[in-house]
Amino acid sequence: MHIELPANTLLAGNKYRIERMLGKGGFGITYLGTQTLLNRKVAIKEFFMSDFCSRDNSSSLVTMSSDVNTEKVNTYRKKFLKEARTIAALNHPHIVKVIDVFEENGTAYYAMEYISDTSVQDYMKEHGPLSEAQALSIIRQVGEALSFIHSQKFLHLDVKPSNIMLRSMDDAVLIDFGISKHYTDTGSQTSTSTSGISRGYAPMEQYKEGGVASFTPATDVYSLGASLYAMLIGKRPPEAQDVFQNGLPPMPSTISASTIEAVLAAMRPAKVDRPQSVDQFLLMLEGTVKPSGGGATNMRSIIEGHEAVGEYKEAYNLCLECIRKGNDVEYAQDKCKTLIPLMRKKNKSHGRWMYVWAVVITIAGLILSIIIGINQ
Repeated sequence: MHIELPANTLLAGNKYRIERMLGKGGFGITYLGTQTLLNRKVAIKEFFMSDFCSRDNSSSLVTMSSDVNTEKVNTYRKKFLKEARTIAALNHPHIVKVIDVFEENGTAYYAMEYISDTSVQDYMKEHGPLSEAQALSIIRQVGEALSFIHSQKFLHLDVKPSNIMLRSMDDAVLIDFGISKHYTDTGSQTSTSTSGISRGYAPMEQYKEGGVASFTPATDVYSLGASLYAMLIGKRPPEAQDVFQNGLPPMPSTISASTIEAVLAAMRPAKVDRPQSVDQFLLMLEGTVKPSGGGATNMRSIIEGHEAVGEYKEAYNLCLECIRKGNDVEYAQDKCKTLIPLMRKKNKSHGRWMYVWAVVITIAGLILSIIIGINQ
């Protein structure tokens, strides 16, 4: 049995005609449709919780079995309609436009502009990593969209390559506000619905209950930085906990220093250590603002940089500083254990060379004394 609407199904009093399914998830199905009077393509999203809903194929009616938690389904249906209203209120060239919302077949729908079938994620699957110039162009456009929604006290909370559609390589559009949150002017959330998790793109606070209860653009900044990392590498970043424990895998040496520094700053585990606005992050990408602070990820890279060039004592002292301040203590303790034998080995080697040089200098002195004596 197919759960999606068949082709040529008419909706909203023949206003829209279904062409085909574009995709489906746990909470909805998205279709390519035609707005019949204007003869233009649209994307139509239908509320359909696959775990709880079924469809009468003869009538297209969406139903729920008697043992389903109807209250839960109705709560998510209200959230679905809220998502439509949210996007409709956000008028920005790099945010998808909602053009209609309606209820039919025992469920809810909203119609959006149809952009294309190509997301940044799809593009990467076909072509591999983006060039730095392409990636930065897309990130700036999505960043402008995020700055706008942050000014309206919204957080998107699900920025990732699959939620960035491409009208063209020069025109990116942010979609899917399904788990976005609205906040009051004082920064408190207006609803307590559970936030979703997109692994690799969600920062650590999104994994914690109440972690996004207060408004802070730094949460979306992490996801924007992670999306840029994915575009440049060609694959999903490690999860936030892995980044905290092990740092980010190195980026290609062809990437500019300002881009690498900005990504490292955006993906710091502690949100207070990240750029506190998207605009600040974008300025870092341009190299006009340098990252400040020093989260665990940044400190690890500094420590390991000293270690790589044999500056074991400097690395060891930074580890002691981390332990003293209570920052990334487990990592610092483990690193100290590996640095101590390296320091001892280096000191012994240094001591041997000092002895050799002392002997050489002594012999040279004796020879010089003999020569002077002969000349006299």
